[in-house]
Amino acid sequence: SSLDGCSLRLTSAGSGFERGAAWVAIPINVAAGFAVEFAFQITGSAPFADGFAFVIQGGGPGVLGPAGGALGYFGIPNSLAIEFDIYRNVPP
Repeated sequence: SSLDGCSLRLTSAGSGFERGAAWVAIPINVAAGFAVEFAFQITGSAPFADGFAFVIQGGGPGVLGPAGGALGYFGIPNSLAIEFDIYRNVPP
């Protein structure tokens, strides 16, 4: 992940099999309610795949799930995710 001004880049779009994360370092009491608003842009003429996810998790700032169809969040304990999945993975 890298921060460029007010834009956050989660991956470098180099290898096509990447993952990245950016977490808020201060714990938020989600039981009390919260609101979030963000805009995103997927760049490139033909993105490889797979998308990204907005994740609420309690595992800490260093946690990161697998790349690919797992969208960097699968397997993170105590988490909730909203997927922005741009690639249709075909089950085996």
